[in-house]
Amino acid sequence: MKLPQNNGFDKVYMGQVASLIQCFVKCTQLLPDSIQGNSKSVSPQCFGAEVRHCNQCFIYKEGSSINEDDIKISEETTTIATTTTTTTTTTTTTTTAVATTSTTAIATTTTNLPEKKTVLLFTFGFTATKGKYAPNPTIETIDVQTGRRETCSPLKANNNNVREFPSGGLVSGAPIVCGGREVKLKHRTAMVYNSAGQHCVDPRNPSKRLVTMKQKRTGSSTMVISKENQEDILWVLGGNDRNRKFFLSSEYVSIKTKRSTYGPNLPMAWAFHCLVEINSTSIVLIGGKSGAGIMNTVYFFDLNRKPKPWTRGPNLKEARYMTTCGKMSFLDGDRVIIIAAGGQGSKKRWMRTSEILEIAQSKKAAWQTGPRLPDGVKAAVGVNIDNGQRFFLTGGRTAGGPQTSIYELTCSIKKGMKRVEYEKACRWKKFHLSLKTPRAAHVVMEVPHDMTLC
Repeated sequence: MKLPQNNGFDKVYMGQVASLIQCFVKCTQLLPDSIQGNSKSVSPQCFGAEVRHCNQCFIYKEGSSINEDDIKISEETTTIATTTTTTTTTTTTTTTAVATTSTTAIATTTTNLPEKKTVLLFTFGFTATKGKYAPNPTIETIDVQTGRRETCSPLKANNNNVREFPSGGLVSGAPIVCGGREVKLKHRTAMVYNSAGQHCVDPRNPSKRLVTMKQKRTGSSTMVISKENQEDILWVLGGNDRNRKFFLSSEYVSIKTKRSTYGPNLPMAWAFHCLVEINSTSIVLIGGKSGAGIMNTVYFFDLNRKPKPWTRGPNLKEARYMTTCGKMSFLDGDRVIIIAAGGQGSKKRWMRTSEILEIAQSKKAAWQTGPRLPDGVKAAVGVNIDNGQRFFLTGGRTAGGPQTSIYELTCSIKKGMKRVEYEKACRWKKFHLSLKTPRAAHVVMEVPHDMTLC
């Protein structure tokens, strides 16, 4: 049968037989219905991180044909043939036979699934110009797969549109940023800090105020709450104002109604913490600062756990704020970790250390020491892509000023490992792409690849 454009396979990975069969079965389970027939429906992961695993078996190519029988493997298969079969076509190709009711050669004629485009948008924050700190008036996007960039400057560096330490997310397809400390240049030589921002804007048109929050907030965190057949809501948590008043409150921001209403209170008043979304109903707040100083506090929130949705988590090894957080999942979600990296401590202005917490059923879970960062950094911002299977640390401020670097956390985790020493199993790898301009205390989010920037 004819496959749709950009669907199919064109080459078989010739590794060990067991690895080949395992990979082949895994990939066919992710194929679209047009290929699978009565098999499972396509997993969205096939268009994310899982496609990298499929590529070990197949490379995609447009417009080829494939026989549906060639991709079916009996569920009753329990043994793998120890011999190989050579099939000759126009060119000589070696393929491996699979032991089922009858030995069937795996087809090598294949085609191409569309590769997912992951585009990251960076906005607001501060930069450095000729050795002096300045608000960053630019927006830029980076296509993680192709490296394609787009940059524009809808923001004005000489008014209060530029902010540092705001928070935001992709709300109903549009980038929305709320709060943050409003800054402007004074005689183009120094930044002047005004009150914390109270408005939510689309950074592509920052002069248009979409929603006014109940409080002026900087150093808050956000989560986009999405429900089927309902509008997206931006949940803004904590933060402080110009007078360093720390907020216990949170707000639900609706772009559709242009209103903000108070949400559930936090377990304590704090700011400059970081938030990690575990799933659609659960988050964790990590570190930060309160009236008592820099904290090592961790709290979990579960929307389904009423009337007390907040529970105390294990403390960080080191108190830190302006830290970078995210999560990663391994082995098809069997192992999930939370990362807290860098930040500022009570004695260290720029921290190189990182910590990792494995989410498990055990209540005895504790933070482990993670791999050291290449440099001490604070006010960097983390972002997850590919359904939480990849984590990037972007920008941030080091002793040398705001940075353009992007680092990816990579880990080598094997199935069956009871305990992982993450300090040895993981490392920070400098990504081959970087920001066009140095940036710290900014906002980063994944956006549609066809979004109009300016």
